[in-house]
Amino acid sequence: VSLGAAIALVGPSGGGKSTLATQLGASAAQRVGVLYVAVEEGHSVSVAERIERIGLDDLARRRLRISDARTVAEVEEDVVAAGDAAVVIIDSATELRCSATWLAETLHGRTWLAVAHSNVRGTAHGGGEIEHAVDVVVDVEDGNATPRKNRFGGMQPLAVWHSHMEDRNG
Repeated sequence: VSLGAAIALVGPSGGGKSTLATQLGASAAQRVGVLYVAVEEGHSVSVAERIERIGLDDLARRRLRISDARTVAEVEEDVVAAGDAAVVIIDSATELRCSATWLAETLHGRTWLAVAHSNVRGTAHGGGEIEHAVDVVVDVEDGNATPRKNRFGGMQPLAVWHSHMEDRNG
């Protein structure tokens, strides 16, 4: 994914969006600074536990910062504080109730990934605004990720998690 790309992971609750976002954040932290904003209450603890199970080395662990910001203002503060973060993950944009315009302006120059809950039609809550604003939309459901839009090409589905993630979850 190119620097500055915008990605939306869209799907129902429990479909694997946060698991995929955590895996992507951990992978990116091997190379660059990452800010993972865990908006849902108590979510930052489960993200930290998932990161621990992935087993990052010390450098990658230092590069990945987890925030429990709950408001747009708190996210803005954390983005400024994590000035070197090349990747910002907002989990979830639906819970944060932020606009796609705000995401694009606040996170300009960074790669950003927004987790969004889907409605009954399978599109992101909020009328699809976020889907129009991003470069890549990935539908995530039942542990599978299927690209629906990709301005960079490549539309192959992939498994979100493998047994090593589920085995440790119990």
